[in-house]
Amino acid sequence: MRESRKIPLILLGLLFITFLPTLSAIPFPPQDTPIVMKEVLTQTSISNPWLTSAIHVTIVALLTALYWYGSKVGRYASAFFGILFIFIAFSNHITVTQSYGLVVVTGNLVSILVVGLFWMWKHTDPTTCTFSRN
Repeated sequence: MRESRKIPLILLGLLFITFLPTLSAIPFPPQDTPIVMKEVLTQTSISNPWLTSAIHVTIVALLTALYWYGSKVGRYASAFFGILFIFIAFSNHITVTQSYGLVVVTGNLVSILVVGLFWMWKHTDPTTCTFSRN
């Protein structure tokens, strides 16, 4: 498919994903969606602070290794970042809250999941993964 046709299809897909509803065990009016999303993101951000620190240290180590070793580490770094996107999609957008029960922020989950899958597909290919200091 030509580039000129891919971009509108990607934008149309992103537009569709934006309007996916937030799902919850306890129904809520659509105008309360930002409140529900705030509660979900607040709940998930405080659940595992040690994991956040470990991920940040790993990212710094991978970026340092990419700088020094270039493409020798590139595939591992790309795989890590792809897996990280997929992990973030599920861990930060599905939770159980006191007010709404089980909540799934579908639009965010799907968009970040798509980014993670595309990242894994595109960046772990040895022919396209080239990182270097030069």
